[in-house]
Amino acid sequence: MKTIGNINFAEIYPNLLNYIPDFQQLLNIISASATTIDFIFWYKKFIDKKKEKLDHIENLFSFLENADFNTGVVPLDDRHSLQLFKRWFNRYFKNEREFLYYRDIGVPDINKDLCSIGGPVDHILTRHGMFYDKFRKKWEPILPYIFPLEEAIQRRESGEEEYTVKRIWKGKEWKTTNWYIADRYGERPIFKPEKDENGYLKTDYLMLIFAPNFLTDKAYKNGKTHLMIAPTHGLAQLAIEDALENKNVLEKLSREKEKSIYFQAVIKIPGKWKRNGYVPTGRFPTVVTKEIDINDFSKSPHFKEWLKHN
Repeated sequence: MKTIGNINFAEIYPNLLNYIPDFQQLLNIISASATTIDFIFWYKKFIDKKKEKLDHIENLFSFLENADFNTGVVPLDDRHSLQLFKRWFNRYFKNEREFLYYRDIGVPDINKDLCSIGGPVDHILTRHGMFYDKFRKKWEPILPYIFPLEEAIQRRESGEEEYTVKRIWKGKEWKTTNWYIADRYGERPIFKPEKDENGYLKTDYLMLIFAPNFLTDKAYKNGKTHLMIAPTHGLAQLAIEDALENKNVLEKLSREKEKSIYFQAVIKIPGKWKRNGYVPTGRFPTVVTKEIDINDFSKSPHFKEWLKHN
């Protein structure tokens, strides 16, 4: 390797040739300063991190390339989040997909890979994918985490202030049930969104479910996947793009995927106050994952006629 002055690069940086293409030529046009060498190693590290993120996304979400996307009834603060998710998708996948709203929910081909964006309250495919009945009151205890929907509604209607939460989005304010996440039987609250002293939602949770598509026998037997993006509230869904770009989130999801193709994840979404309400901070302090036992799916009811008509 070429020596410049008293510096022998072969001795100091024996692996440097692996980092920079055509290094011999590069040495002729750059100085041998420490700053230059630091930049070279920084750039290599940057490229490695970018490739690692791409590998995680490919490993976790490659099935989305040809999936059908659909949404439930879109609340005010969720509509913007759909554009964030679409931007994330188009950044990494060539095959642009339609993002269908509730009024078009009969269009998706449920024999394919699916991505349902919305929780079980307003999204028929997420509701069925999480094993609820069509009235949202009962469910089969198959998934590790569940939304006890009926219980949360009853607690709010009985006057328990803990189960009412306020949201502001672009100057519009409304109250809603404070949904929470419990164990598979709905008996033990595990993840409960937090409110500030004025009753506004300040901490939310985003649930991701990587499950087999059992909406039809054909899809189930062909190994199709159903990704459900189910936030407790719109605050969490507004974090979808940042969450799926986050190194720690992607690493945690990938580690779980190594153990099981199908799993459930719950991501904590802290908020920060802006003039028009709380927005996600972009930090994800808690990511909890649980394996889904594939044997439990064989006990679940498959596609039923009512799914077509709701």
